[in-house]
Amino acid sequence: MGRIEQPEINGRNGEGKFTKGNPFGWRPGVSGNPSGRPKGSKSGTSALRRMARAFVDPKSGLSAEELIASKLIAAAIDGNLPAIKEFYDRLEGRPGVRIELETEIQDWRERCIAFGLDQDDVFTEAKLLVESTNGPSGSNADSKA
Repeated sequence: MGRIEQPEINGRNGEGKFTKGNPFGWRPGVSGNPSGRPKGSKSGTSALRRMARAFVDPKSGLSAEELIASKLIAAAIDGNLPAIKEFYDRLEGRPGVRIELETEIQDWRERCIAFGLDQDDVFTEAKLLVESTNGPSGSNADSKA
């Protein structure tokens, strides 16, 4: 079955990926997370990783990473199902979750076109529907004290 070409919407192509020259994307030099962790700061994960690599067991000569991996493998070999799952998740990656969408949702653009609506009409109608249900401020009109 061939791929259906869909028009560009909100700077994204039919696959949902941003297009080149997207007017909705971040300008060069502007962060999408301005309140994020400051540059150069250390995370707990990086400290734990450093310590796990630096630690060496005097008896076996193995690092903490190697000791933990050997215990995980031993538990998996003994039949521990969570250990087996963790083992394969780490080696193969977690299985992806596939979400099946109903045909009505997948082809909403075609349905809008069939009714003579464009994207702006759909968003305007959705906004009016939400406001009629919740009121213009966004609070639910039925939950008045």
